[in-house]
Amino acid sequence: LGIYEMPSDWPIEALKALEGLEKALERYPDGFIKQYLSRIEIVKEFKRTYDQELQDVTPMANISFGGGMTISVGRADKLIYHKAILMDVFEKENLHHEIAHELTANLPKKEWKALNPNATYYPDSWKQLPKVPLGFYNHYATSDIDEDIASTVELLYSDEATYTKRIGQDSILKSKANYLKAWYYKISN
Repeated sequence: LGIYEMPSDWPIEALKALEGLEKALERYPDGFIKQYLSRIEIVKEFKRTYDQELQDVTPMANISFGGGMTISVGRADKLIYHKAILMDVFEKENLHHEIAHELTANLPKKEWKALNPNATYYPDSWKQLPKVPLGFYNHYATSDIDEDIASTVELLYSDEATYTKRIGQDSILKSKANYLKAWYYKISN
């Protein structure tokens, strides 16, 4: 697996990450997340075979099949890493987005589509869209229905000013946000 060295400041950075995770998880009812996720891992970077580090990459998060989640700062392929380093990289938007994939797995897609019946998804070209279409929170939401749902959850967990501004400008997005609020209340009792 090669040589692996722990950075000297890793305990402080790890503590920052865990504090950020704890603060973000306070937004959910007690015990709620444990019903859906078995673990959450926070990593700064994945080292590849020849210790080539991936840096300055947009933070990413992934849900595993076992109900666990990994939030990382960079990776080329999740199957070719050797070691993960716990650091201070923590993006609450990624956390809520990825948790949403688990929490909305059983959401009726037909009902979601009815909220924006004229929606078009661009799986191969969403990055090239000149602007975010009405009814979508961000460009990534236009890639497919599951990302639309998870990206709209990001809106729910955004700051109040962003939330108020976006739903005030877009009645479709407001309907989606209200639908997701009702869904979250339903699954969390």
